[in-house]
Amino acid sequence: MNKNVSNMVIHKYSVSLCALFDNAYIPDIYFGHRRCFMKILVVSHGSFSKSLVETAKMISGKNDNIDYLGLYPGDNSDELSNTIRIRLENDPKIKIILVDLLGGSPMIASVKAVKSLNREDVSLYSGVNLALLLEISQVINIDEGQKINNLELLSIAKDSISLVLEGK
Repeated sequence: MNKNVSNMVIHKYSVSLCALFDNAYIPDIYFGHRRCFMKILVVSHGSFSKSLVETAKMISGKNDNIDYLGLYPGDNSDELSNTIRIRLENDPKIKIILVDLLGGSPMIASVKAVKSLNREDVSLYSGVNLALLLEISQVINIDEGQKINNLELLSIAKDSISLVLEGK
């Protein structure tokens, strides 16, 4: 543990968050006092993204750095891609896009938008779940230039899926 924060009360997520940032130790008690250099956009089929973001905010508190978009029946995926592109153009702090399904229309629309702007600073994850969103939402207030450990985030998301009770 970093000597500078060894006497602080640490939030339960801090230990897992340490691995996300090149050995940087970022206690959660600082999150309210740091400038945000990253934002998250959650994109899904229907209202899943909205529900996911609202649930994350219910659990971890208000967070204006997470937004969502949904693709509804009758919507055009090209229009969704254009909406994502406009969001990315207007907000360079969006660095993470979380989508529901690998190969789904929201993922394809997101990829098209990111590539059309040549935004190499944006990471896109498919298979978003609540655990992943909560974990990422705890670390978006990192220092500018800090790199996220993508493999660690994927591990956290996968580890959150468990067989709790096995039926016969």
